[in-house]
Amino acid sequence: MITPRWYALFRWLFMLGLLFLVLRSALAIITHPSVITTAGSTAVIYLALFVVAVIFYSWWFLFRIRGTTPSERLTIRQGNTSGLLGGGIWILEVVVANVISTRLGAFQAPLYAGLVLAGYFLPIVAALLTTRETGQIRWGVQAGLLTGMIGGLSSFSSRFFPSLVLAVLQTPKHSRNSTTAASPTSKRFWLAIG
Repeated sequence: MITPRWYALFRWLFMLGLLFLVLRSALAIITHPSVITTAGSTAVIYLALFVVAVIFYSWWFLFRIRGTTPSERLTIRQGNTSGLLGGGIWILEVVVANVISTRLGAFQAPLYAGLVLAGYFLPIVAALLTTRETGQIRWGVQAGLLTGMIGGLSSFSSRFFPSLVLAVLQTPKHSRNSTTAASPTSKRFWLAIG
């Protein structure tokens, strides 16, 4: 059984993920200010939406996730499971669209469309399943929100996995035998995720 301490740990890990997202975004804006200066008023709108989303997610995770009732525990479990699945779907979507699209031929378009539809509808499915189990719409809405948040954070975090793989591949043991570290495919994946 998962105790309230696990839910507290989950809340703070998610908050650390949000902090990492904010810091990484700030670093990207500082190192590439032309993104803001050339976008005009659109940049202000997107930055405002980003700030609102981070504030909402922070409030929701700090004050709404407690895991004290069976309905809350079901909501958190459903949201986490579906969110991780959703993150995996979005990562696959990026890989299909940007890395292996030329190798798939005629299968690329239906695979891409299927992944996009699955990514969009997964929070709705999680919300409906949770609503059916708990009998209350509010828990379904929270499970859907949690699915989207966890999926978004996990797909954002995946941006850093290629650098870890490249670092392993560039060790002296692998650098003589492997050309994967400098392949255009790995660079496209790196740029697509970021």
